[in-house]
Amino acid sequence: METDAKLNRRGRPHDGWLAPHHVDVLIEHGHVREVERLAEEGDFYCARAIAARHAEQGRHDDALALLTPFADTGWWHAVQSLAGVLVSCGRADEAIDLAIEHAEAGERSAVNYAAALLSRDGRVDEAFAMLRPRVADSFHARALVDISDGLGRDEEVIDALDEYAAAAAALERWQAIDLLATVLERTGRVDDAVATLQRNVRVQSMTCVNLVEHLADLLARHNRHEELRALIDGHGGDQAAFRLARHLEHGGDVDGAVAVLAPLVATGRPHPAIVLAGLLVRTGQADEALQVLSDGPLGGEADWLRYTWAELMAASGRADEALAVLEDSPDGALDMSWELFERRLGLLAAGGRIEQAVDELRAHPHAGEWYAAWSLAALLEADGRHEEALEALESSPDHSLSADLHARLLIGQGRVEEGVAMMRRPRSALPDPAEPWI
Repeated sequence: METDAKLNRRGRPHDGWLAPHHVDVLIEHGHVREVERLAEEGDFYCARAIAARHAEQGRHDDALALLTPFADTGWWHAVQSLAGVLVSCGRADEAIDLAIEHAEAGERSAVNYAAALLSRDGRVDEAFAMLRPRVADSFHARALVDISDGLGRDEEVIDALDEYAAAAAALERWQAIDLLATVLERTGRVDDAVATLQRNVRVQSMTCVNLVEHLADLLARHNRHEELRALIDGHGGDQAAFRLARHLEHGGDVDGAVAVLAPLVATGRPHPAIVLAGLLVRTGQADEALQVLSDGPLGGEADWLRYTWAELMAASGRADEALAVLEDSPDGALDMSWELFERRLGLLAAGGRIEQAVDELRAHPHAGEWYAAWSLAALLEADGRHEEALEALESSPDHSLSADLHARLLIGQGRVEEGVAMMRRPRSALPDPAEPWI
């Protein structure tokens, strides 16, 4: 078995292993024996999937046997999987001991995992003892906030977060403030939570969007709309307005939400127009949504708004009208940018015109490129034409981004060995030709 460092390097890009979603494809197509074979060969994600199946069937010893060689290397990702099986079969104490061992060895994720297991097992003092000294790290501070919810120890958490906020650098303090406001609110100290956020929304001439959104949501939850409108007029701007509009929409006050967004749209900026149009579509006002976008700015945003308009129409069941909008484009379908052309293909497919999409794609000047073949194969797959989709990919240049679809089609056609070989190729072994988006 490889070292934990090497396993960690392999685990992140799935270098030479099947990725978890690849394993799912094999299992979905009934190739469990193949996954078992690969697990025995040392493919971790296959081993994890088979171990999970064993555990579901009550075969915990078999599950542990599969995972133990990986966990014995010290690789935390495997250790955590092993601990999960131990917990599932009633051996939580062993899982806790395992997690604590790795936490004490410096594994940050193990600290939070061990604390969560301890808290769940009723050993709250031990959980706090693990996290409290590490609260200056936002990763651990958030875990402390999570595990303490409902335990009646919020004042202790507030003290810890106050210390964290006081010691943090100015531009990093927002994370402590964000957590502190969460705990203050859940203790019923809403005024304190609001004041804490208000004091920190603006730091060193910079507005913290995360705190703006938190404050806006907090004010909305407690129906403090006057303060929320003041935030919109102050440093909160668009982000606070979007949160208020969402709150009003969810509360059934669609007119109020529209009234919040309309002044922003009137400035001619495209983003508020998109937000308002989306709200109108969700509430059955497709015509009004389209009007909002058709009145939007021209210039560089014209095509973007035209396609957003068309996609909103398609989402409301009016794909034919959406395509009529695109036909009015000053550029023909084959002369538009690749990004817009792909969006057009999606609209054709949404309108049931897949054959037209396929024909246009095959006639496109870029039809021989890997990305065009990828789009063509995806259209054909969606239409149930798997053999044609496979032919499209096999006749095109290879690329790492199309490998998943290629492998899935191979497996669907029963060519499991080829599909697995493709999925296990390291990314470095795949060519990386120029892409159309850059």
